Amino acid sequence: MKKKMFGYGIVIGLIIIDLISKNVITSQIRLGERVSVIDGFFWLTNVRNTGAAWSIFESHTWLLTLISWVAAVGMIIYYQKEDLKGIPYLCILMLMAGTIGNGVDRLYLGYVRDFLSLNIFGYMFPVFNLADSLLVVGVILLLIHTLLDKETDHE
Repeated sequence: MKKKMFGYGIVIGLIIIDLISKNVITSQIRLGERVSVIDGFFWLTNVRNTGAAWSIFESHTWLLTLISWVAAVGMIIYYQKEDLKGIPYLCILMLMAGTIGNGVDRLYLGYVRDFLSLNIFGYMFPVFNLADSLLVVGVILLLIHTLLDKETDHE
């Protein structure tokens, strides 16, 4: 039980950091403005995303909000039932925090606040936020772990 509560504490902490970072950026940088951090590579900006990754399902916020909260509830139920350890434990915490962080934006604002902008080898990567990073890293770590886990049956 202590491990579950500790995990929820981590999730809440990550959500708070995500929401505070979004609030700081949107209060300091005008909508659409870009501030260079590392010239030609990294900017802080203030954009509103009404879609999902790469703005897919743009303007379908109600559907994305519903999906976010159904996914969050599903992950919480899974987390409560399973005794996760190691990488899967870390990943579910990251996925819950990322899903809820962006879910809060969608529910209360009708869009997600994105602010991290990168130019990677000449490609302007879509603007993202901490919650997005948690989701991407959580999924990638879980995939790598699943592929490399020798004790998992891969039939």
